[in-house]
Amino acid sequence: SWKGVVLPHGTELRMDYRGQMVRGRVEQGKWMIEGKTYTSPSDAAGSSVVTKDGDHPSLNGWIYWEVKRPSDATWRRLQSLKPRG
Repeated sequence: SWKGVVLPHGTELRMDYRGQMVRGRVEQGKWMIEGKTYTSPSDAAGSSVVTKDGDHPSLNGWIYWEVKRPSDATWRRLQSLKPRG
């Protein structure tokens, strides 16, 4: 659960950053991306890609990630799941 959004075990994750496609899954409440564990969408986003200079960018993961929960038929932007308030 992050900022009111619950992503159940088995939720698929994907992100495209400047042609770099990253995929992962939510397992036991944590983001698993390429064998590494992350505790937030932004941490996972910035740590999983590199800039042209080879650095890890600071990214707002809520904007970049798409998710497909086990009950979803299609991919959805993570940001679209945040409660309005």
